[in-house]
Amino acid sequence: MNRAIKFLLLVFAAATLCAVAGAQSAQTLYANDDIVKGNTLSAYRVHPDTGKLTPLPGSPYSTGGTGLGGGFFMTPRVTARSNGSYLWVTNSGDNTISTFRLNADGIARLVGTPVSSGNGLTEYGIGIAVTPNARFLYADDTASLTSFSIDAHGGLTQIGTAIDTPAGDGMEVTHNGKFLYVTYPLSNQIGAFSIDESTGALTPVSGQPFAAEGSAAGLIFNCADDHMFIGDAEDDQGSMEVYSIGSDGTLTAVPGSPFTTYKVYTSNGVLLSHDEKFLYSTDQGGQYTTAGGHVVTWNVHPDFTLNVNHVSKDGRDTTNAPAGMSINRDGDLVFTGNYDSGISNLGVLKVNAGGGLKQVDGSPFATAPGATDLSVLVLPGPRCP
Repeated sequence: MNRAIKFLLLVFAAATLCAVAGAQSAQTLYANDDIVKGNTLSAYRVHPDTGKLTPLPGSPYSTGGTGLGGGFFMTPRVTARSNGSYLWVTNSGDNTISTFRLNADGIARLVGTPVSSGNGLTEYGIGIAVTPNARFLYADDTASLTSFSIDAHGGLTQIGTAIDTPAGDGMEVTHNGKFLYVTYPLSNQIGAFSIDESTGALTPVSGQPFAAEGSAAGLIFNCADDHMFIGDAEDDQGSMEVYSIGSDGTLTAVPGSPFTTYKVYTSNGVLLSHDEKFLYSTDQGGQYTTAGGHVVTWNVHPDFTLNVNHVSKDGRDTTNAPAGMSINRDGDLVFTGNYDSGISNLGVLKVNAGGGLKQVDGSPFATAPGATDLSVLVLPGPRCP
């Protein structure tokens, strides 16, 4: 082979590798549209410099199921493997879960047919959470918590029988994969379950459900998995609860919790900055607002107490009625799913050095017709050290 051909082949190979690497690292935002007449998953390329959203080819993608068109604000209706190879979406209208395989370019391909999510009671929506090793997935509906194993192709198989629970809202697995927590806003409680790392089986933590300090909704853990932050729904004070997590999964409120702002109506959604110095909460609007909703920035102190840093202004710093949130791997963009008075859209907010948020140009961005985008997920997502 002559030198010219070898050189051209090397250049082509290098260009191909760069293209693949770029596609794998490209930011993609996914939203469960929760459409009643036929649910879809929307996917958007995120511009690395401006944060602008552009629909991917073929988006929105049919889930093969039907949506509910509403429910609890913080129910996580979309989740994914940490490596971004598979993604799962709930269809609360027909009580099913859909599996998607994600191409390197972010395009989603439906795998098989949706599977039953549990006992079929979904008045407030179906939430899902996956373990860090991507071996198990848990689904929570209005009255039960169901466990599934995940096969090599993202398929789900139910494990054992469902556990009877109150109506769940937020749910997350700790980063170490040892515990699953679920919030019950209607009864002001927090469910806690230990996870068998071999079988995925759930065992209630002694003393659970724990009494919450308000109508517990969204939740998130710090990377050390020794503290949990919970937002309260509809308490007229915008309260945040903070708990220390014992080695056995038990919860203890930190001194001073709950922390209140009185400047917003709710603190449904919660999200931590990458350096864990700031906590973000979403407010859907109420007596303190004239045009639905804010995102609040809280300072997180070394003792895990909180105080308000910044409250966004309607129509300037954030979008109307933000609900679910997601943060990108670089930690410089926050995404919100918004729904208010039958109108849904997607917010993109730039994080400044002081922890405040400001909408990027063009935000909020339009989503699929008929969508109720309360749950969003950006990939690649944040990663603990």
